[in-house]
Amino acid sequence: MAPDTQTTKIIVLCTLLISTFFFSMLPIKLFSVTLHELDRERRRRYKSVISLLSCFAAGVFLATCLLDLFPDVQSNLNAALVSMNVRVAYPLAEFILMCGMFFILIAEQFVLTLKDTQRDGERQPLLSDEPRNGLQWQVSTDTDVSQSYAESEIEEEETEERTEAYQDPSSHSIIRSLILLLALSLHSLFEGLAVGLQPTKKSVLEIFAALALHKSILAFSLGLNLVQSKMALKNIMKSNLLFSVTSPIGIAIGIVIIRFSPDQTVANLVDGVLEGMACGTFLFVVFFEILPHEFMTKKRYPNRMLKVLFLVLGYATVAGLLFLDPDNRPKRIFASDALPSQSPSFSFWG
Repeated sequence: MAPDTQTTKIIVLCTLLISTFFFSMLPIKLFSVTLHELDRERRRRYKSVISLLSCFAAGVFLATCLLDLFPDVQSNLNAALVSMNVRVAYPLAEFILMCGMFFILIAEQFVLTLKDTQRDGERQPLLSDEPRNGLQWQVSTDTDVSQSYAESEIEEEETEERTEAYQDPSSHSIIRSLILLLALSLHSLFEGLAVGLQPTKKSVLEIFAALALHKSILAFSLGLNLVQSKMALKNIMKSNLLFSVTSPIGIAIGIVIIRFSPDQTVANLVDGVLEGMACGTFLFVVFFEILPHEFMTKKRYPNRMLKVLFLVLGYATVAGLLFLDPDNRPKRIFASDALPSQSPSFSFWG
């Protein structure tokens, strides 16, 4: 006997939880391999891969913000204002987006200012062989001679990296990573809610197919950012688990409220504001965190144009997934109600 719609949603819930957590933990293994590797050329090769993946993640976050999240902000705010018979010509969605970015910038700089008054923190390189909080992987070799030779190579390379880290205007910080975690978790909650509110098994499975791939890419990108922030291993695992459960929680909420008919006006308004603030967070992380770190430091590897290519590939991946998403195609590409003529036409200030 085929499962009913609610059973299908529960299966989707469990599958999303497991797959998302798995992909979010992969960067830890990648960094573990890097720290175990004593050969200088291999270490550089691993670091080049990590750098390219960071650029790919930046493209993923940028596309998620501009192509996935921001259209929902505009749609929700427009629906809420129309239902309240309030018409605006003011760019409200864009205003909320920038408020989100400025809020994160002010909050981060305030915290860093307080820390600077207490002590001067020396910047650490992105990849160091010294134990960092919970990421304490031990390296062993067969003989003392080979170990001494390998360590001398690593020490020389660390000198280069510390110079690069000192010149880096935007090293990865725990604060920014936690902010990114909050934004992605909020976004995932709404995605899960969309699945939970689907009325048929077919629509649930269609959305799940696209959402699972989208979430896997986001989970890996988030895990990479958390590892680079020098966060303790146990805190990385907790953060990944938090991100993994948000979509299932959204699905569960959708299952509960699908039998009721709540006031959509307030829900649309709250969703629009929160998702708009999350959009600002994505822009902040991309343009103040990842891209300056990858393009403003004096790294000789990997090639700058290769980084640009991976940035574009990350953006194109999400763009392609959204185009193929059956839940987004009729709403954002072919529907007549997405045309500008349906937008409110006169000013709120008049």
